[in-house]
Amino acid sequence: MDISDWRNQIDEIDTQLITLFNQRTQYAIEIGKIKRQQNLPFFDAKRESAILQQLVAKNPGPLSHHAIQHIFQTLMEETRATEETHSEVFE
Repeated sequence: MDISDWRNQIDEIDTQLITLFNQRTQYAIEIGKIKRQQNLPFFDAKRESAILQQLVAKNPGPLSHHAIQHIFQTLMEETRATEETHSEVFE
């Protein structure tokens, strides 16, 4: 394969990631609705820490464990912000 083939492969994966990130966020919005109904906090540090530990344990590389943590911490922060915003809309 040449460079354009590799880039096309990356473009396809990026499209899949967008779909998966949005699906994950939609699930979080639903969880946010439940949290709001049950008066639960949106941020659960223990849960997020456990998720990060699980993801690092599943990471075969070549991304470093630090990179995986950083990517998913950012994803969780953005998802949580969307979860809070969208759950308020449905009150």
